[in-house]
Amino acid sequence: MSETGNIFTNIKNGVISILEKCPMWGYALVFLVLILSHRPDSLILPSFWAEDGVFWYADAYRVGLESLTYPANGYLQSVSRLTACLAVQFPLI
Repeated sequence: MSETGNIFTNIKNGVISILEKCPMWGYALVFLVLILSHRPDSLILPSFWAEDGVFWYADAYRVGLESLTYPANGYLQSVSRLTACLAVQFPLI
């Protein structure tokens, strides 16, 4: 096997070893690193996307937790609305 193959094998084995020792937060850490390596501005300069500001944040700002009971297109968007309710607690920059 080439030296490059050995390096990738060692990295793979190291990552697997870390994830076996602490699976839940290990996976979260790996995915956080992947997301931030792809789009670091998502953490540094957060912004609303699509209906986030128009519906979820606006409703959370106006009525608070009651917005969790508002349907959108026939569905309760609980996770999106709960995230907006949490986001209202922080100031807009």
